[in-house]
Amino acid sequence: MISSRVTDLIERTVTGMGYEFVGAEMVSQRHTKLLRIYIDGTEGVQIEDCVLVSNQLSGVFDVEDPISGRYQLEISSPGIERPLFRIQDYQRFKGQQATLELYELFDGKRRINGFLEGVQGDNVLVKVLNDKVVELPFSNIRKAQLVAELKIGRKKGS
Repeated sequence: MISSRVTDLIERTVTGMGYEFVGAEMVSQRHTKLLRIYIDGTEGVQIEDCVLVSNQLSGVFDVEDPISGRYQLEISSPGIERPLFRIQDYQRFKGQQATLELYELFDGKRRINGFLEGVQGDNVLVKVLNDKVVELPFSNIRKAQLVAELKIGRKKGS
């Protein structure tokens, strides 16, 4: 879990540079931690953008020292299977397919696949099989991401 102080520091820095702060996650590795930060831009994100943000955040973190212990910093584009971090993301990407991993079982499942139907209060609405819409408490969602749709079709003239 990333503290709100660290998240606020990242968000202020990233948005101050003109990028969208998508979210961040701390991943434990063998002997260190990995702080992965997702950014986006109006024209997408290139490697040069990630380098700029990495350099800026490294300087800010050196001064502020908000994370104890060793960690590795990684800046990334959210990609086509964009992770969803905030409740607003579920409204923003309404109609898109997503996979949600839950902390606690829902209908005997810890993983839900379906189409996002928006938000109602503190609940995320997901259309699952048979067009049934289920309400999942946002606080029960451990991890979620969009699912890329592969469009396979025939070439013209075949």
